[in-house]
Amino acid sequence: MQGTDARLNELRDRLTGQVLRGTTGVQYYLRELIGEGGQGWVFRANWDEPDGFVVIVKVLRPDAVSHDALARFEREADVLRILSQQARPNPYIVRFFDHAIAQMASPVGGEPLVLPFTVLEFVNGPSLEKVLEGTTNRGMPLDRARRILKQIVQALEAVHAQKVVHRDLKPSNILITQEAGMEIAKVTDFGLVKLVDPNIRATVTLAGASVGYAPPEQYEKGNQRVSARTDVFSLAAIAFELLTGRMAFPFRDGDNPLIVISRILGGERPSLRQIGSAKLSPELEGRPALIEKLDSEFGKALDANPEKRHVSIAEFWKSIEPIFRAATERPSVEPAPAAGNSLAFIETIPAYGNRAAADPLGSTRPSAPAPEGLNSARPIAESPMTGGIHARRTPNATPAQRDDAKDRISALSPAGAQPLTPAPYGGASAPRIERFSSSPPGPAPSPAVFDSMVRVRKMDSEAANPGSWNWRIITPPLSPGVARAASFAADGASAVGVGPGGVARWDNFTWVGVRLPTGVSPALAHGIRKLRSGDVILFGDNALLVRMAPSGVHEVLRGTDHQASFHGAHVDEITGTLVFVGERPLMGRGVRPGATVGTALTFVEGRPGAHIDVQGSTRLNAVARILSGSLVACGDWGALGRIDGNEARFLGSICGGHLLALSALPDGGASTVGAGGYALYLTPRLEAKLEAVQTTKDLSSVTIGPEGTPWAGAAQARVLRRNEGSWIRMTPELGLQSNVLSVWASERHVRAICDDGAVIEGVLP
Repeated sequence: MQGTDARLNELRDRLTGQVLRGTTGVQYYLRELIGEGGQGWVFRANWDEPDGFVVIVKVLRPDAVSHDALARFEREADVLRILSQQARPNPYIVRFFDHAIAQMASPVGGEPLVLPFTVLEFVNGPSLEKVLEGTTNRGMPLDRARRILKQIVQALEAVHAQKVVHRDLKPSNILITQEAGMEIAKVTDFGLVKLVDPNIRATVTLAGASVGYAPPEQYEKGNQRVSARTDVFSLAAIAFELLTGRMAFPFRDGDNPLIVISRILGGERPSLRQIGSAKLSPELEGRPALIEKLDSEFGKALDANPEKRHVSIAEFWKSIEPIFRAATERPSVEPAPAAGNSLAFIETIPAYGNRAAADPLGSTRPSAPAPEGLNSARPIAESPMTGGIHARRTPNATPAQRDDAKDRISALSPAGAQPLTPAPYGGASAPRIERFSSSPPGPAPSPAVFDSMVRVRKMDSEAANPGSWNWRIITPPLSPGVARAASFAADGASAVGVGPGGVARWDNFTWVGVRLPTGVSPALAHGIRKLRSGDVILFGDNALLVRMAPSGVHEVLRGTDHQASFHGAHVDEITGTLVFVGERPLMGRGVRPGATVGTALTFVEGRPGAHIDVQGSTRLNAVARILSGSLVACGDWGALGRIDGNEARFLGSICGGHLLALSALPDGGASTVGAGGYALYLTPRLEAKLEAVQTTKDLSSVTIGPEGTPWAGAAQARVLRRNEGSWIRMTPELGLQSNVLSVWASERHVRAICDDGAVIEGVLP
């Protein structure tokens, strides 16, 4: 039978719904066809039950069952079996389950058809080829490229250890999936579905080799020179494509493969420099020395003569991986300027790097204006990552400003409504909160009010849809772990961060270092807050509590226990109240060494109160003031505590993971998130309700948007939004592996700072 024979198509279609029996009696229920190759069909299937474990079944077509093809099919199944049955199977190779031969009645009668088949792991994700097609004609971020390549390298090393050469390595044979929240690459198709077609003009596969990725020795009769260096060539071609967004040896459908092979044999080697840094991975832009080093290694790995290439996959990887790292890392600290009595932030020096990122909105101002109406009439305090906000009228407002605020409130409030006395709650800006009296209802809202309500509902529906948002990296990463904590200003236009190398401010889409007072070590810091006044508060181990002003003046806040360690803060600039939570040594007889208790320390107008310990907790990580006026703190092992005045009450451990962040909600409750993807809603009575989350990764930050919607930051630069009791992942894959330290949200813009210095932004058009 020929490949175009209608009978083949009939047989292929008949296979859907059939049950094939494996070597141990296991049955495979064939479902839909998900792929075709020159020699076979690929079906999704269920293992042993109609709704059993999902696998892939590759069936060798009957017209391809020759002695040589069958021997090769079985040999490659044996290779996959060996790779899967190792004491430590490699997670980056598609797993083998079974190989058998089925018989099926021929659609034209006569002898039954012999159908060899192989059962493999089902990988739920696109091929690397599809991922590359989705790029914007530019190389992917180096961190992501490095991660994918490292996984492919580990897979190939396992293959080569079995004295096997893949021989068909290309983007379409690498599958990209998500496992436990991590992006994983899996190498597949070890020659199982190949086309051996004498008409070389009709296909881009020649003698079992993929044009553009296969080196010249694969086209030689007998393949005598095929070795591990053959896969080095293919891997280098893939690496080049990841960094450039284009093939190392490009061809188009219909091109004569011999022309491409001739170019590989005698043409110039692919060059990053010739493509231009503007088309390369963003980290390589303006890095000619690193580009030259990479070109040298690519020239060697892509040499037509296998003897001139790197001798192994490991050698090639060791030659390019350090260059990848050098491109993604930036100098941490430059020499500080001469000491002076005053050092304004605008006079500071680069701490994490000074490469400015382009403003995607064409402005250095914040992406979104401050909310209008009541919010703008009532200035708000700082929006800390785990603290709260006081929506209160500023004490020094002029009479005209106060009258204007009253006018706005009157205009926005329906008849009979009286605004609440401003109360503290968490978030990036204050939503309007009203309490209705028992007086008779006023007139029905006007059509304009109804129109406004419809618009709000429509916008909320759009905002809840991840596909409605456009996400981008507005500040590229600097280096892993460069930041330990971060805090946005209330308008999201600027931020501050702290890490082992120092403190820096984020402004105009770049990081600039901040000189610290003498004796203040950033290595001790666990947290940082940026206040509306421009001041910065730093807190951490050894009772570190420092308030720094833009003028350079600083104030050391001294508590009553120098052994305390602070991990979270609530800031109320209007009242001058600062609340810090953390841990301190547990005192008393019989206490084991190293035992700690969760503690809180309050400063009012710079004066400290007594430590308030939450007995039953070991460490508190975050605190916020809810609508009732109580302080609520969360901590390790799911600890939840309530603090009223000088009294603290341990409410219990509400989950098994560490709770890392907490923000108060307009309804009087709070949202808390933590390690392992835990997210809980706390009712106004502080009853905990576990909520569904679209990630199992640690949730490290939470904030409240102006409309009262919580947003959270997680590992792998993920940002999630709470919608009707569930947390929906809003960000696509951005190529970042860093943790989100702080989130700022307005109605149509969201920003997040990651621990590698990257800043990402989502825009709702």
